[in-house]
Amino acid sequence: MSTLQSCKSILSYPGCPPLPLPFYRDSNNDPSFLFQAVSSQGQLLGRHDTLLKAIMENQRASAAHIAQLGSMLENLTSSMAQSAAAAASPPPPSSHVPDPEHYSGDMGKCGAFLLQCSLVFSQKPVTYASDSSKIAFVMGLLQDKALAWASTVWQNTPDIRHDYEHFEAELKKVFDHPVQGKEAARRMLALHQGTRSAAEYSVEFRTLAAEAGWDDAALMSVFTNGLSEQLKDELAVKDEYEDLDSLISAAIRLDNRIRERRRDRSLSVPHPSLSQPRSSDEEPMQLSRTHLTPTERSRRIRSGECIYCGQFGHFLAACPVRPKGGAHQ
Repeated sequence: MSTLQSCKSILSYPGCPPLPLPFYRDSNNDPSFLFQAVSSQGQLLGRHDTLLKAIMENQRASAAHIAQLGSMLENLTSSMAQSAAAAASPPPPSSHVPDPEHYSGDMGKCGAFLLQCSLVFSQKPVTYASDSSKIAFVMGLLQDKALAWASTVWQNTPDIRHDYEHFEAELKKVFDHPVQGKEAARRMLALHQGTRSAAEYSVEFRTLAAEAGWDDAALMSVFTNGLSEQLKDELAVKDEYEDLDSLISAAIRLDNRIRERRRDRSLSVPHPSLSQPRSSDEEPMQLSRTHLTPTERSRRIRSGECIYCGQFGHFLAACPVRPKGGAHQ
């Protein structure tokens, strides 16, 4: 096959662009023209191939973009569904804060009263959104001298009716004077358990201790000094305590046991009949001691106290302070 025939066969492939009519007319006589035409067709096919690759790349990019948009749409739909479900469900109930007790003007309780009011405001922000509503709530809880003061201020200071911060500041100026510093320390040093339980004593002690600001070592000494003599004796034989909390906990436990034992003894002691003769154990008391009335005598027997000295832990026969002889009760 000649070169001319080969070129013609290439140009006859399917998809090859047709050549102009002059090509067929002149190609038999001029082979160079045929070569030029084939070269032009090759360049044209190259451009078509480049364009086709670009189109395919654009299609791939478009497909990736569409997939990304689909993912975004799916996430948006899921988010909207969750928001709709959250909006449809009722909000969880908030913890209930009871209204404070009425405040009568106690100097040591003003701060705690206002703190409780602020908790109510924070739990019900819609109800107490305005300063006027907060002032009305507080004034509704005032009584006695605190209410008398508020009534006077309400009439003489109109500006305070719509400014809660101003109202609160004026209330504190008059009534918020808690025991602090040296005064708290003085009261703490004078504090004693008395007939109270150790738990009740510890509550008042801790309140004053917080205001005094002393360290644990000093507070432990003062706390122990204020306990009943019986508790002091019990704590004296125990190990040393690391801090105030452990000391108070031990005192409360011991006090509870002593009180429980005292109740058990009072239930186990039989009540003597008034017609029975005096027991041989009921030996005479010292002349210097006051003669017991029948009521006091019965009370000591019921409570488990010694009918001679009035202390716990023993009865008349074993009383360590009873003399060998003396006057009868």
